[in-house]
Amino acid sequence: MPLCMQSILKSDIMNGSSFTGAVKPIIIGGIFFAVASQIILMGEVMATMDIYMMPEYFPVWSKLMMPDMGPPPAIFYAISISVSVGLALLYSTIFHVLRAGIPGTGIRKGLNYGILMFLLSSLPSMLGMWMLINLPVKFFIAGLAFGLIHYLIGGVVISWAFQKFGSTASAE
Repeated sequence: MPLCMQSILKSDIMNGSSFTGAVKPIIIGGIFFAVASQIILMGEVMATMDIYMMPEYFPVWSKLMMPDMGPPPAIFYAISISVSVGLALLYSTIFHVLRAGIPGTGIRKGLNYGILMFLLSSLPSMLGMWMLINLPVKFFIAGLAFGLIHYLIGGVVISWAFQKFGSTASAE
């Protein structure tokens, strides 16, 4: 068994919760978060489409996303959706591990977790890209705004899944 899974199980035993009882909300929360992610990220792409279409920025985009002029190939979407599902399941699992320490209940707990995810993921990545990549500032502002929306909704969806489908007595 991987060391990270052993740590999760040990933590669950110590705080009186069960990882096996968390599988259902982890999966449901992860899937719903992945679906929400795709919708939100599509909104971000639409808001910044003018930047994606500027020829001077074509060299910035990966060959996977834009091998030629035109829309990305199907493999890009397959990889994007797979990564989205994988990360959403990871974030859902992390919620399970941290939930006893996240303040609030219900939606408030989800919003707090979303803020934490934003501060640990979107904010550093957008600031890092802003320092390294020469793109219009609109691209980074949109990334921050949609990132905040993305993680707030994701936190609420994951918290809801645990409240609806899992035992949260020890965490609420």
